[in-house]
Amino acid sequence: MEKEWEEWEVRPDAPFYPNHIGHAVRDVEKTSKFLSAVLGIERWWKYGFSEEVEEDVMVGDLIKGKVAWTRLGSDMEGITLELLQPLDENSPYRQHLETVGEGPHHVGFYISGWGEKVSKILEKGAKIVYLALNPGDRKRWGYFKLRPGGIIFDYEEREEGLPLFFEGRAGFDYDV
Repeated sequence: MEKEWEEWEVRPDAPFYPNHIGHAVRDVEKTSKFLSAVLGIERWWKYGFSEEVEEDVMVGDLIKGKVAWTRLGSDMEGITLELLQPLDENSPYRQHLETVGEGPHHVGFYISGWGEKVSKILEKGAKIVYLALNPGDRKRWGYFKLRPGGIIFDYEEREEGLPLFFEGRAGFDYDV
């Protein structure tokens, strides 16, 4: 018998749990300001990537873009909303904007047991869209497009001991 909603546990320490929703947008600034006005969001973390983030790309091209993210709900029980604006033509976010338009791009998961989880999703027919090592943030991550369904999962595994929330990290802009 399926569990009722009230019986499900929130387990932020679980080895496989959803952490964020990546949303492709044409303009991070306009979208974050709009969402702040509509939802009352007071704080966004903003940064550019590939110029600020060094990655060893294994599959795909180095992504260049802008990111703004915020936490919806509490730190432990909420989820992060990540706005993604492409700054290059080869970005998976640019491809998403051209084929689908603005909207949800991926569901992100923090995982443990990288080899096992990636092997399982590939055995089930997922396609690797992007795969990289990020030594600065001590993580490895990738986008995997599921078939059927077309949902993109973002798997991210961090070295033990690294906080999952980057409050106070140098180089991040905190204003709305």
